[in-house]
Amino acid sequence: MTDRAALRIAVTGIDDEDTEEATIALGEVLAELPIDTMKRPAGAVAPPGTRATEALEVGAIVVALASSPEVISAVLGGLRQWVSDRRRGRVEVTVGSDVLILDNASPEQQDKIVDAFIERAFGR
Repeated sequence: MTDRAALRIAVTGIDDEDTEEATIALGEVLAELPIDTMKRPAGAVAPPGTRATEALEVGAIVVALASSPEVISAVLGGLRQWVSDRRRGRVEVTVGSDVLILDNASPEQQDKIVDAFIERAFGR
């Protein structure tokens, strides 16, 4: 049986309205990557007067995927490309207590950061 991993992915560094739009766009990108499931985590209780029973956490998506080097690298590569194409904001990927921040650093810097994160979070 393949080990599973859960990643919390958050869009940060932009205002709430742009964050929500970016999160929806990021969800579309993630749907094309080798993930098993994707969901928007619940946030605080919806404000009084709204019809929602619970609010979604602004900017966050949780994905489940196979904990293999190929899958993890593919997903992180897709996230890196998405951040690079947007040229603003950043994406924070959390696995347990390990956090990876993807922003507009150079490709060489991103390679080092991602490699270190994979080693720390997944022991590879």
